This record gives sequence, C-alpha cells and structure tokens, in this order.
Amino acid sequence: MNSLRILFCGLVLCLSSAITPAQVLEEAVFNVPYTLDPHREFWPDWDRFYRMVYETPLVCGWVRGELRLEPRLLAELPVVEDEGLTMRLRFRAGIRFVDDPCFQDGKGRALVAKDFAQTLLRHADPATQSKFYASYLQARIRGLDLLRDRAAKEGVFDYDVEVPGIVVENSTELTLHLTSPYPQLPALMTMAWASVVPREAISRYGSGLDRRTVGTGPYQYDAAHSDDRQMSFVARPDYWNATAGGKDGALPRNAGVRLHILADPAIHEKRFAEGDLSVLDLQPDAAARFVNSRGALRPGVRPRGTRVLRSDRSWVHYVSFNMNNKILGKKKVRQALCLAVDRQDFIEAYYQGAAVPANHPVPPSIPMALPKPSPDWSYGKADLEQARRLLAEAGYPEGEGLPEFVLDSPGDNRLSKLESAYLKKAWSKIGVKIQERLNGDFADFQTRSRNGLLEISINYWFADYPDAENFWVMLSSSAVPRPDATTDTPNIGFYDNPDFDRLWERSGRLAPGPERGKIYATMIDLVQEDCPWLFLAHQEKISLIAPGVRHVDTRNQYAIDYARIAIQEPK
Repeated sequence: MNSLRILFCGLVLCLSSAITPAQVLEEAVFNVPYTLDPHREFWPDWDRFYRMVYETPLVCGWVRGELRLEPRLLAELPVVEDEGLTMRLRFRAGIRFVDDPCFQDGKGRALVAKDFAQTLLRHADPATQSKFYASYLQARIRGLDLLRDRAAKEGVFDYDVEVPGIVVENSTELTLHLTSPYPQLPALMTMAWASVVPREAISRYGSGLDRRTVGTGPYQYDAAHSDDRQMSFVARPDYWNATAGGKDGALPRNAGVRLHILADPAIHEKRFAEGDLSVLDLQPDAAARFVNSRGALRPGVRPRGTRVLRSDRSWVHYVSFNMNNKILGKKKVRQALCLAVDRQDFIEAYYQGAAVPANHPVPPSIPMALPKPSPDWSYGKADLEQARRLLAEAGYPEGEGLPEFVLDSPGDNRLSKLESAYLKKAWSKIGVKIQERLNGDFADFQTRSRNGLLEISINYWFADYPDAENFWVMLSSSAVPRPDATTDTPNIGFYDNPDFDRLWERSGRLAPGPERGKIYATMIDLVQEDCPWLFLAHQEKISLIAPGVRHVDTRNQYAIDYARIAIQEPK
C-alpha cells in the first residue's frame, strides 16, 4: 500500500457557469491527487478520481457485494492461451478521446490498440519515473526490460521499436507475450496505472500532464477555473459509452462532479446536513451518531429522505507478531494473544459497529471462489480460560517469565490511542505486559518494520488491486522486509512457513476460479492455526446518500462509477 500524498495547491477546476448546482454531484474529500497523470502516482482512494477522465482496459463491477472484472476499453475479457504465456486483448471500436489541441485540428481521435501498447512503453521509459514498472511489468513481458535497459544507457527511449512481447495485430487487437503466466494482470488492468493516455498528449505536454488530462472518460476538466478549495469535473456531451446507461439515462447521468477539499470531517457532516453534499462517507468514529446498531438511520438525521449505504472497503485491520522474536515465534503464545481479544467488542469500540470480524486476510469484497464459505476462526473467539491454558503450555503461566512487549501503532491520533489501549488491557487479563508506542512519523515506522525492529504492531492494508493475491502476499516469505527495499515489503512479521509458501506459489500461477479457490481454502486453514496475525476486522464504509441522488450501488473505492449517478431536480 502506497503512502498518502497531499494535494498540491492550484490543481483544482470548477464547473462552467452553464451548469446549475442541482445537476452536479457534490462530494467532500480530504485530499486529491497531487498529479493528474495516472502513470505517475497511486493511492487506492484516488483511483476513482482518475477514472472520471481516463479509462482502463477493464473495470471493477459491483455484483452482490463483490468486485467483478468487466470490460471497459476492451470488448471482452482478455483471452489467455499457450498455458498462460499469451494474452490477447481486443479493444472496442468507436472509443474517442476528448477534443484537445494535441490532436490534429483539435478533434479527439479514435482509440486504437496501439494506444495501450504505448501506455506499457511509457511505463518502461526511465524518463517517466513510473512507480509501477518494477511492481507490475518488470520481467513480465518479453523484450521490455531490454528496451528499458538500453534507454537507461543511451538516454533515449524508442517508442517505435518492435518489442517481441507487445504485438499490435491491427487497430483493435493487441497480443502480449509473457515471460511466465501472469494471471493477476487482468485485475491490474483495472487500476489507474493502466489508463490509456494518447501519445500526442505525452509528446505535447510531457510533465504538463500533471495539470492537464486527455482521456476517453465521461468527464473533463475546465482548466480555466481552478483554486485550492475544490476539484471539479464537467460531463462530456460526446462520451463514447453514453448508451451504456440504458433505460435509466445516457451516461454520464449528471452534469458534473464537484469535490470540496475539506480537512475537518465535522465540516463534511455540517455541509451534508445543510443539503450541500450529495453523499457523505462517515468516519469510523462517527457512524453511531447517524446509524443505530441495526444499521438503520437514526431519527433527526438531515436532510430528510437520506438513506444509508454500507460497502465493504476492501481493507484488513490486523496485528502482526514478529516471528523472529523467540517468544512470539511460539505458536501457542500467538494463539493465546489472539484468544484474549474480544474482536466483536473491539469493533464496537473502534468502528462503532462499522466492520465485520476478519477470519483471514482477504476482505469480503474480493472474490476467492472458495469451495465453501470460510470457517470461523477458532482462535478468534474471546476465550480467556483457553488463552491462559495455552500460555501456560508455552511455559508462561499467568504471563510469568514474559518480558514487556512493545506494541507499535503506525499513528498517534485518537483512534490509534484507543486501539493500543484496548489491546493492552485485553492482554493484561492473561498476564501479558505491554508498552504502547504511538508513531506520528509513518516513515520511521516503516523503516523500523523493514529492519525487523517491531515486536507486535498494528497494521492496515488496502487492496492495491482487486485480487486476493494482493492480500495473501503479505504472508509470503518473498515479501519479508529488507532495509534497502524500494517497494512495499508487507510481511513485517517475518512469517516464513514453507507449507504456506508452496501453496502461495501454486496459487500465484492460477487464474481466479475454483482451482485457485481450493488452494486458498487450505491456506486459510493453515494461517488460522498458525496465527501469524491477530485478524481484527474488515471495515465497512457507511455512507449517507442525499435525497434525490439515485443509482449509487456502492462506495467501494474501486467500483464507484460517478457517470451512473443521477441527481434528481428538487421539486
């Protein structure tokens, strides 16, 4: 999961005066991307911003509470052949870029398969300084690394050279020849890094794409009006996919989206109550003031006619135990620590009910195709008697002989203090002493984690891409931290189980489906017994939808589709 970056001032644009407020979707956000170039930066919550102006080969649909891959720029899902070494992509005809001076006569042209080939090449170009090449493309496509290495030596990247692994068959068909099976690539093609940016825009604007967009999406920016208080998008009247709205109306169904940049969540709530916002995503510690324990809206919530929407956030909240610690490396000690925590009570205290207990790393919105529902976690039920028994069997009756462990939190805010204090109190009931350490400097927390200096640590993980592999990798020995790491090394507990690794490696070669699901079921059984983590919770995002706002099916950050949301005129 990448570090949060802060908005740069002066990026924002406002809607043209021809658009009336009643037609605009209004939303409050804490920050927006510091760059408009989707190939340069990533944070899960920003993906929805890029999707308004740029589009990717695939997108995430929302089907019965799960994220499902659907074609967008592609006419169909990728076709995989040659035992996973060949991937064929067929792009839709009739897709058009927005009008822009970078094109001949200023008229947006049709998107062709070569445009996505150029996107892959742009990530390989050292001058782009892509943060995604090492993670997603390096050693994956035949000949691409050689081209990148040559450019690094010569100082010039050749965008017109033929690459053995990227073959443009015709205007709509592209074939990728892979170095090894890469079943995660389709899921990765839903993310902003895979957005198609035309070569004309890259050539004309270069780094200017930080502040300018040229895409195929349903919205565009009005760059003439910008300030540091809002980011606004105007609907494209010529959007190529307008008819996908069906009988409910052409896309986009609203005249624009205006994002109000407000640092204080209390101001978000106030603006929603005053009728200024179309949607409000509640903070974990605020949900109970608006929604009761049954999930219903409390009386008196304004404006009248507001409805509640719950969406899985594709997130896991957990506590990691450092397996290199001689005591925490003992399975019975870890099992005892897990049994001592009442997770449902923790969810009520921390999330005010806006979460579900986690039984493994993968959130409910990420499909795994398990042969049957995953079992409840036997060490996840609060049982102090069994916890004390296991601790005694490990050689530490009532905690005797145990050192004081340091519990690290990656933050120092009110919720960080709450969870640290909660865990300290829970573990004191079985004789385990805890020293709390709150970290206001997340970079320092990461450095110490990579050096193996954390004993017990509280952690959270967003999906970087919508596939279960992105969560299971956190327990693979291949993801054990290194002091010199330049990319995420999320196995900060140094969990190293050869049986798990064998299953992980097998699953990584399989496409999503029943065969991979059977392996995941075995992996669940293994980690539930091993307890490398205390699996705490999968957060639910609780949102308030204003009256007159229709077709909001989810607020999961990967499936939000602003173009489908309709704003009904007030009567």
